[in-house]
Amino acid sequence: MIAVRSKIEEIMSMQHELDEYIIAKRDCRAKSKCEAITRITTALMVEASELMQELNFKWFKPAKEVNIANVKEELIDILHFTISLANNLDMSPKNLCSRIHVPMIDKKTDLDHILTKHGAPRIIPKGCVAKDSMVLYTQKLLKYGGMLMAQTLDREQDEHLELPIIEDYVAYIFLWIIQIAKGLKMTGVDFYKVYETKWEENKKRQDGESTKDGY
Repeated sequence: MIAVRSKIEEIMSMQHELDEYIIAKRDCRAKSKCEAITRITTALMVEASELMQELNFKWFKPAKEVNIANVKEELIDILHFTISLANNLDMSPKNLCSRIHVPMIDKKTDLDHILTKHGAPRIIPKGCVAKDSMVLYTQKLLKYGGMLMAQTLDREQDEHLELPIIEDYVAYIFLWIIQIAKGLKMTGVDFYKVYETKWEENKKRQDGESTKDGY
C-alpha cells in the first residue's frame, strides 16, 4: 500500500494555506464564522451541482459519455470547500473522518486505507438513481449542504451556531466525497495528486497566471 503524501492532515494544511493566500490577496475575510460557513457552503453546493451535470442525472435527455477526468476535477473542487469548512470549524482529521467506518483506527485518516475499505458506487450510464450510484451520492452531498446552510444562513451571531451538528454535516459530506472517489477507483495517491494539481491551478488563478475558468 502506498501512503506517500496521502494523509488528510497534509490536505488540510495546504487548503488553509491557499485560503489564507486568497483572503490576503482579495481582502475578503469573513466577518464571522456564520458568514464564512454560509459562503463556503454556497460554493460547495454550486460545485456539487456541476458534478451532477457530469453524471447523466437528466433522465429526460439522451445519455452522454461520462468524462471521468471532469468528474474527478469537480469532486476535488467539492473537496476544497469541504476542507475549508473543516478548517474554519477547527475540526481535526479524526473528526472529519468520523462518519467513515473503517477498521484500524490508527490508519483512519490515511486516504489509501480509507479508499480500499469502502464499498464503491457505480456510474449509472443512463442516469437512473440506483442505490449505490454516484448520482445518489452527489444528491446526498447536496442534501447535507442544504442542511448545513439552514444552520447558518439566518443566524447573525456565532454563539447561536450548533457547532456539533454543523461538524457532523461536514463529516457526512466528506464521507460522500470518499464514496464517490472510491467509485472512480482512486487510490489515496491519485486523490492527493488531483487535489495538488487543482491547488496549484487555483493559486495561479489568484495570480493571474492561468487562462482556465473556474475555481
